[in-house]
Amino acid sequence: MFRKIIEKLSKTQEEMNEILERIISQNEDMEDLSEELLGERLSDEIMSQVIEQEFTKVIEKRIKEAFE
Repeated sequence: MFRKIIEKLSKTQEEMNEILERIISQNEDMEDLSEELLGERLSDEIMSQVIEQEFTKVIEKRIKEAFE
C-alpha cells in the first residue's frame, strides 16, 4: 500500500517540470488569444497567478489520487 503511494508521489515529483511547462504553454496560448481578440495581452502578474493556481490544482489532484 505505502509502496504504491510512494511510487505515485515520486512520479508526480518527476513530472512536475513537464506539468509546469505544459501549463505555461497553454497560458501563453491564452495570452496570445487575448491579445488577438482584445488588442492587449494579460499582465504578467495575472498570468503568474493563473499559472500558480493551475499548477497547484494539478499537483493537489495528483497527491489526492496517490492516497486513494
